[in-house]
Amino acid sequence: MPSRKGSCSCAPTIWPKAVAEGQSIEYRERMMVATNLAGWILNQSGTIVGHSEAHILGSKYHFVHGEAVAYALPSVLEMSASVLPKKVKEIGKILGAEFTGDETPAEIGAITKQAYLKFRDEQVGLHPFSDYGVSNEELVKNADEVLHERFAGNTSFELTKENVTEY
Repeated sequence: MPSRKGSCSCAPTIWPKAVAEGQSIEYRERMMVATNLAGWILNQSGTIVGHSEAHILGSKYHFVHGEAVAYALPSVLEMSASVLPKKVKEIGKILGAEFTGDETPAEIGAITKQAYLKFRDEQVGLHPFSDYGVSNEELVKNADEVLHERFAGNTSFELTKENVTEY
């Protein structure tokens, strides 16, 4: 069986293929392994604010959970870089980002965010958030609930109403 790191790092390659060729048993099996390993990791470490937003907003507005996490993740990656630059940089590399080695944590966050957006929007082809028809003003009304959702406390950076509403 591949290592956890190996299985998770192959997901960006396999996921778009699994979406495009949904009937492919090979791609579905490989995604199954990657998602199961990711689930084991989450079971050990918990989730963070991206999942908190997906729980709160998904239940109120009927967003698909995985999509809601995918919409929140760019900002989470960018903000996480301030305290976990090496981990965020590793994610960026998995997504194909290139680094010189001289980047500040903020630059690592910005580069990784852009690599993730390219992956999410171009390779996977996630539909625009606007398709849900929920305004930013409506979403901001849920900031306090997101801040107090049980997994939000696992987030590596300090959560405030201001940074929760940046998503």
